[in-house]
Amino acid sequence: MPAPSEDDPYAALALVYDDWQARYGEFSGAVIERLLPLLDGADPPVASFVEAGCGTGTLLLGLAARRPTWRLAGADASAAMLAQAARKPGAGRIGWHLTPLGAPIPDAPFDAAGCFFNTLNHLPDAADLGRALASLGAALRPGGVLAFDVNNHSGYARWWTGRHDYQGAGWRMRSDARYDPSRRQAQANIAVSRAATTVEVLVRQRLFTDGEITAALNGAGLRPLAAAPWSPTPDGEPGSTFWVARRVSRQFDFRA
Repeated sequence: MPAPSEDDPYAALALVYDDWQARYGEFSGAVIERLLPLLDGADPPVASFVEAGCGTGTLLLGLAARRPTWRLAGADASAAMLAQAARKPGAGRIGWHLTPLGAPIPDAPFDAAGCFFNTLNHLPDAADLGRALASLGAALRPGGVLAFDVNNHSGYARWWTGRHDYQGAGWRMRSDARYDPSRRQAQANIAVSRAATTVEVLVRQRLFTDGEITAALNGAGLRPLAAAPWSPTPDGEPGSTFWVARRVSRQFDFRA
């Protein structure tokens, strides 16, 4: 079996990612149910939205179907995930950008932005979290809304402990995960088997405290509005925290 690689861990997952989500709990549907009431109630009204860490684009395509007049864009650090997104029906009306967290987001400003499925937990430390939130804040118009989720202690204890096995038509995936609460660090060795090939990748995450997130938001020119535990998966575990923030009206200059 090949040695773990950290260059693009999601390259190995891209070909099975959507089938895995469909079989074991489509996360994007849970996000849309929570996100749309928030954005539909925004004042002034939302007419544009960007998702950082958009993956294979399922959430953005769901928004496109429900809000066909919105200008939509997605950014991700994985070329393999974006390639899957670009092949889907309706993908042509969405702007796709190969852009890592913390880098300036093209085509700004937007009325709203999002970053979901614990994408921010992939960042190694508070400094990188600050840079990521600064780039998201800079991508918003003054008064624009940012929504994102992060794993909390409950989520790491349930989802990042022990072995988890998944399978679908022509593929298998095994995740051996562990979480160190004293260091607030998690990692998973993920083996993806498809046809006669098995690829192993290593994924690392960090738990950020509410205080770290609040400080990073304030430093990015964003005012926290809400942070609430929620359950994005069918098991009902409130293992994520859903945050909402607003860009302050004063001018904020992003420094990459």
